[in-house]
Amino acid sequence: MRLSLDFLCRTLRRRKAELRLNGYANPSFLGVGLYSSTVPCSEDTVYMCAGSLSAGERENLRCKGLIWLGTRTPPGGMPVLWLRDAWDFSEIFNEVQSTFQRFHHWSGLVYEAVAKRRPLMDIFSLLTMVTPNPWYLADPSFRMLAIKDEPDYCEISPIWRYQAAHGHLPIDVIFRMISSGELQKMNETPHALCFCKTTAFVNAFVSKTIFSPKGVIGHFYIIGMYGEPTAYELEIAEFFGNRLTDLLSGCPEYLPTTGNFFDYYFIDLLEGTADDEMAAAVLDNLGWKESDVYRVLALEACQRDSIDQTLSNLQIQMFEDQLKGKAFLYEDQLVVLINETAAFSSCEDGESREMRLRRTVKGILPQFETSGGYSETFLSLRRFRTYYLQARAAREYACRSGKSCQLLSYARIAVPYLASALYAHVPPELVCHPAVTVLRQYDRDNNGELLHTLRCYLDHEQNTQKTAQELYIHRNSLIYRLDRIQQLTNLDLSNPEERLRLSLSFFAPEPVEE
Repeated sequence: MRLSLDFLCRTLRRRKAELRLNGYANPSFLGVGLYSSTVPCSEDTVYMCAGSLSAGERENLRCKGLIWLGTRTPPGGMPVLWLRDAWDFSEIFNEVQSTFQRFHHWSGLVYEAVAKRRPLMDIFSLLTMVTPNPWYLADPSFRMLAIKDEPDYCEISPIWRYQAAHGHLPIDVIFRMISSGELQKMNETPHALCFCKTTAFVNAFVSKTIFSPKGVIGHFYIIGMYGEPTAYELEIAEFFGNRLTDLLSGCPEYLPTTGNFFDYYFIDLLEGTADDEMAAAVLDNLGWKESDVYRVLALEACQRDSIDQTLSNLQIQMFEDQLKGKAFLYEDQLVVLINETAAFSSCEDGESREMRLRRTVKGILPQFETSGGYSETFLSLRRFRTYYLQARAAREYACRSGKSCQLLSYARIAVPYLASALYAHVPPELVCHPAVTVLRQYDRDNNGELLHTLRCYLDHEQNTQKTAQELYIHRNSLIYRLDRIQQLTNLDLSNPEERLRLSLSFFAPEPVEE
């Protein structure tokens, strides 16, 4: 790790160090040496000197940097770290040299931990050796904070607890960063930045954006809890952030990304706590409109171990790319909010939006060996929760079907789902039509299929031709069965309420024989 003159100035505060750059940039070095006019100067070494320098010696040191000891005014025309009260030359030299050794040792530990791909928290724990200030690493969603190793980072992180106490929750922070231009500045700058005057946090902070060829991986922060950040924190963040880049670019599973910062808004929608004032900003960020047509997709999420976590990240990326929607993990599933207006603005060959959706999703499901369900369409994001419940119900049926990579629509399972909910609270005897009991008993006694025939007949809206085709029998045989059903039950199938009760009865649990 290279240390700058400003960095050394901060570590030598007790020596009343004064930094004079004299119009030059803040240089950085790998070590310290004693200046001698007989030895060529190295670009990587900062030299210590006391007393006077000749014009030639000054020219030799120009632009390289100098540590000057004593009360005599240091030479100009070069970067100088002036230690006014330093009298013992060897003591100061040993102190500066030990500073280099300490940070070389620390940087070596960081390099080693990254090379061995140690757990992220083990790598971050090394920061306690060099800074007392709190730090964290956030993915672009601000949902993953690497200061703690628990599932719900935003609830247990001491950083966020401190921010929350002052009204600075993650979603507030990120929106303030957007409105102030800080986030854009961070995401356009490869180096660490210091924000001393900021509206995003309670305190000033240093930020280092972690990049990959595909874009921003996350943001590393050091918060100035014990005084404003200086070049010290800036250079720590620069070095450590570059090592994080090395690690996270090759091992994306170290930082599980869940999407963008406004995932919180969609989760708040699901839980009924969303801020209406935030809706416009979220929609504008996505390029969506409140009047667009939406649909919800719910799938099994891979979250049982680190490998499955990586698969979940891939699921999120793939569904967002293919469906142009918002995908995020919620409870035990992956939720995808699909904007059909944006995703399927044009469908070729007369293909409906739903057909296009099914074709796209069914092409992805086998890659993750997962099943899912999707809702009916809706127009307002305020109804997101209702249609999420539809998608979740369809997913549960798909998972129970016993078929791999099954995809079901809520429209297909709505009646059995509602019937099962009804029978969970109402005794079947109060719902089930007596005709169903009669026909079920008749079929048992006579090895018949009258109940199944009646169900098919109603499913096909009393169309005898389609019903006969479904049952693989002659139309005359169907008419005979229907006559027999009428004789046994005296049903009035022209009555819609009776047909509705019959439909619900077909899903009633069969009584247990005593």
